[in-house]
Amino acid sequence: MLHTGLGYLAALAATSKRKLYLYTALPMGSADFLVPFEGAVGLAHFEFALFIFAALSLTLSLLVGSKTRNTLTGNSASLASGR
Repeated sequence: MLHTGLGYLAALAATSKRKLYLYTALPMGSADFLVPFEGAVGLAHFEFALFIFAALSLTLSLLVGSKTRNTLTGNSASLASGR
């Protein structure tokens, strides 16, 4: 889930040239950094915390992406109508 959200936001950042998407995606990359610390808290607790973080990150990326999709859809509809 984390890599899906990270990839989605990175693709949006590259295609739209907006830094907001990149800044939103950066914390998702920290999950790979946290893996060596799994031994300190135990596997079950670590996996549960990582799952919650992944679910929240994916939800955030979909919300940010849907806002852009709605904006792009609204702009293309106004262009098609001649406004």
